[in-house]
Amino acid sequence: MRQSISTIISQTPLPFLDIRWLKASDEASLIELLQDCYGNSYSYQNLYSAGGFSGLWNAGQLISLGGYDLQGNLYAHTGFWLKDLGQDYLESGLSFVRPRSKSKIDYPRLWGYLQKILAPHFAFIYQNTTTLHPFAQWHAQRYMAAKPTGLIFFYTEKEKLKGFRRLADTMHALTMTTCLRTKEKQKSLVPSGKWGDWLTLLIKDFDEEMLIEELRLTESSEPEGITLESIEENSSLSLRRRRMKEGSSLIEGLLSINRANKSNRVELIHVPQKKNLLAQCGALFANDYLPVGFCPHHDSPDELVFQHLPQKNLREERKKIKCSGPKTRKIVESWFACADT
Repeated sequence: MRQSISTIISQTPLPFLDIRWLKASDEASLIELLQDCYGNSYSYQNLYSAGGFSGLWNAGQLISLGGYDLQGNLYAHTGFWLKDLGQDYLESGLSFVRPRSKSKIDYPRLWGYLQKILAPHFAFIYQNTTTLHPFAQWHAQRYMAAKPTGLIFFYTEKEKLKGFRRLADTMHALTMTTCLRTKEKQKSLVPSGKWGDWLTLLIKDFDEEMLIEELRLTESSEPEGITLESIEENSSLSLRRRRMKEGSSLIEGLLSINRANKSNRVELIHVPQKKNLLAQCGALFANDYLPVGFCPHHDSPDELVFQHLPQKNLREERKKIKCSGPKTRKIVESWFACADT
């Protein structure tokens, strides 16, 4: 299914002379572009080797677009990940432009066309946008109609983007979402208390007409009758993403093992907005998980996202986060205010 969708999309004609879908014969040029942008510091180290990009293309896991200058040289790339098979979204990423390139892309026309051809297959575009500088956020808001949906702390480490000086070693991502299809109105459930207030701020910024209901949590360090299913195991980012679901037993001791798990830098748990699941999020708080965002869906319940954050000095991380505007700044500042109290 994933491969057929990626094939259908990447075979759709593009009405641009300077932009086209990439294929195996473009891989060497794309590796060169990646090195020109990041040196050898990019987290996905496998992409520097022959077969890295083409393997993802052939498996239907990545769709790539390339921008070409008048001399026929590849100078820009953006990609779409298909990570969560059967879900209603794809993830925008791997976007970079050769430093000091004078070529220009007609972004309003490009993104208008891409959203038109993606909408029959997906309801949303997710992206994890850098906070080391505000330009990518501004681009996503202006050209992709993307809105903030949360944060992922410690998303990458030691990536060095050329053309920028004095960037921090650690990048915290701002999650952003583009709505491709009209979303049916549904009530959003949030935990009562300060974190419910923050989630309400976030969700209302995304959809001001959303109805919010606060839910009291059970006081337990272990959820009952809940299991976790894997969404993403990403060794390049040292990231694991799982989804809470109803089940008869705990998998791997579930939350208790996560408390001491040092194998992943980023541990995320998605909680579908069902009352019986959200009511047990007290176990997440008890095991050092904090709300960091939400994921909208079209044909299934929206999800709240929790991240394992046992660190005590999170306030120091605020200094590294650059925001593109006052709304985003308010979302970030409000999150840290909740974490501090």
